[in-house]
Amino acid sequence: MYSFHSEFILLLLLCNQYCAALKGRIVGGKVCTNEKHEFAVALADKTFIVKCGGSLLEARWVLTAAHCCNTMVHLRYAMAGISTNPVEEYISNSVTVTTIEACITHPDFQQDDLLNDIALIRLERPIKETATISYVQLPTTKLNDDIHKWCTQAIVMGWGWLDYHTRKRPSRLQCVTLDVVSSKDCLHYYHSRRNPDTSSEPAY
Repeated sequence: MYSFHSEFILLLLLCNQYCAALKGRIVGGKVCTNEKHEFAVALADKTFIVKCGGSLLEARWVLTAAHCCNTMVHLRYAMAGISTNPVEEYISNSVTVTTIEACITHPDFQQDDLLNDIALIRLERPIKETATISYVQLPTTKLNDDIHKWCTQAIVMGWGWLDYHTRKRPSRLQCVTLDVVSSKDCLHYYHSRRNPDTSSEPAY
């Protein structure tokens, strides 16, 4: 039985392939308290400042956004086991740290509008499952377009800005709940945003 939380968090990241947020950002959130988020991985630079987040697919692979592979981000480390612990505890026994070996972006990723904003990170050393680390359990069946009818909300998580103006980042993993929309609506809002003259509908 796969985790519904895992499925839909992963689904929202995959949705970046079609519905990149060109200008809007998800800012803020609350400290994650659910222990089922043990697949969350913090991606940091050489000074251990967290730049992006990802989902641990298996021992040596992490799913993340392609824009995180930008050379300006300079990702160096992946830290697992900190879904409920402060980032500063990366030296503790419960946290596993490994070096990032490669970042493989979607072949059609476009930096300007973040189209196909998805990537795979290969780790230098494997990360084993522990009491505080687990791999994402992918859905075993195809997700239909009516997913929004039986799953109305999804959880987005990460170490992004707490405030848009100060751009302060949190020490603990943040979670926020968002509404799930159909693929049709997602594509409609996305194209409206890229071509504002084609529709008067707001794009959220």
